[in-house]
Amino acid sequence: MSGLYTHLRKQNPRTWRIFYRMNKRCKVQKEYKDVEVCDEWNFDELGQQAFINFYDDTIDGYSDELELDRIDPCGHYEKKNVRWATRKTQMNNKRWHQTDYGKKYKQAVENGLNRHTIYGRLKRGWSVEDTFSMPADKKGGPYRLRKAK
Repeated sequence: MSGLYTHLRKQNPRTWRIFYRMNKRCKVQKEYKDVEVCDEWNFDELGQQAFINFYDDTIDGYSDELELDRIDPCGHYEKKNVRWATRKTQMNNKRWHQTDYGKKYKQAVENGLNRHTIYGRLKRGWSVEDTFSMPADKKGGPYRLRKAK
């Protein structure tokens, strides 16, 4: 087993780092307290065999351009709940996007608002409803909130 582990680890350093950081995140970081690594991939429980299992379960679909993503962002790291996804897909699959605010944000971006416009409006004191419902401003257009003279 040790020989296979060493071989896989040396041949796939990026996959091993992803595996290691997944285990570390779930053990150490507070934001991941309710997320666990399944027993088959848990390095603390299985040691080297955990990486071999992880590699066997996830190598299909792997590409250097992709990142490990949980399909259900509230679920655990396990074979049926992970996939290799682009950065954009992963960023749009965060728990925050499942909140009412996150859904409004995502809808506004799909309708043409960029994040800088959204953050700028909120920073200037716009209501959440107006921030997400008003169309994008076109330099001096009717949707610009102007300061009183």
